[in-house]
Amino acid sequence: MTQFLLGLYALVMLSGFWGLALQHIVPKLMREYLPDEVIFEQIPYIRGLLVAQAQAALEKLARSVAAAGPTPVQAEGGTATQVAARPVVVAPIVTFLQQEALPYLQATNPRRQRLREQRIADDVFRLLKLQVAESIHPVLDQVHELCDEKRRLDFQVRLHHWLHGWLLLHAPASILLVVLTIWHAIVATFTYA
Repeated sequence: MTQFLLGLYALVMLSGFWGLALQHIVPKLMREYLPDEVIFEQIPYIRGLLVAQAQAALEKLARSVAAAGPTPVQAEGGTATQVAARPVVVAPIVTFLQQEALPYLQATNPRRQRLREQRIADDVFRLLKLQVAESIHPVLDQVHELCDEKRRLDFQVRLHHWLHGWLLLHAPASILLVVLTIWHAIVATFTYA
């Protein structure tokens, strides 16, 4: 019993020092990498707002394409349909928004999505901008910023779990240590008295 209590005491001390280190390191990381830190309980609500903004961007894109479609022009001798000299290509954007951006923004734990990585996301958005007309770039910039905000929120969630997760080991081990130490003291008193 004494050896078990000593091992439990070592576990409590190690987890306590680990928690102390996390309490000093994680807030510094949050200040450095999260300039706009939000209240942890508000993160699901903010994620919902990001999804709604991305869906609004998709609808805005659809409206702008419909508005830029072929227009009938009156001319002498009849009506002709005038088509823009340079057609607006939106298929890659719509596909990207529906298959990658929206699922990434909706995911609570996007481990396997490529927009999770900053460098890859920047490359994807840069490539998409090369494929479409400049009139679509503001929509892409908006979705890019939404993905960046989601990435910051996910990073804050991970840091929060690190900051408070160590208590899942430390608190039960500490309570067990106190209870067993009292039990050991009572048993030792009556056994050796």
